[in-house]
Amino acid sequence: MTSICFVEVENIYELARLACAFEHISMPIFALRLDKPILAISGETIKDTLIFYYTFEDSIGEFLAYKYTLKEDIKFTDTAIDPTYMYAPIISIKSIPYEWSSSELIERCEIVILKDLNSLAKLAAYKAMIDEIPTALFYTQHLLGTFVSFNNIDTYFYCIEMNEYPTYDFIKYSISTQASFTNRIEEHGYIYSKIIRLKNKHSLIMA
Repeated sequence: MTSICFVEVENIYELARLACAFEHISMPIFALRLDKPILAISGETIKDTLIFYYTFEDSIGEFLAYKYTLKEDIKFTDTAIDPTYMYAPIISIKSIPYEWSSSELIERCEIVILKDLNSLAKLAAYKAMIDEIPTALFYTQHLLGTFVSFNNIDTYFYCIEMNEYPTYDFIKYSISTQASFTNRIEEHGYIYSKIIRLKNKHSLIMA
């Protein structure tokens, strides 16, 4: 049976970036109540655990609108008529299965520390091409990385150690240049990965 794990992101901007940035179709966002009203996105299934990324939010609409020019612009709206935005539909859930609110023992992933940002960017680019979806890099307790399985059995958290809090929302990578952090995603010729900051330690990562 698949376990359920809820992982809190820092704020609504992190959730909006996860749902919309670089996606061909924005992910649906679920509005539900645990102890408080939350908005949650169904993420990857890792080691038989389905991860929901969430933030607390009780003032919502029918859609979460997102666009990125020189900075992120998000808003809740009841319509999806402005073509300059991407729209993540908000699905309101009245009741949830018991398993969603229970604390079950989950199998955690070991950490693989990479040498530098370039190595992480190349791995993120590989994952994006294999999975055919944008790669999210999670920042959690001075680590920045992503979950990768090369055999569909063993999953590890490949990451770099960060001396400073990441103030940029993305990294960009090209085979002709070194990877770098950026807030500009309109430049052509790069593979971009989005950074998602977590509020606490990721529940699926070993201590």
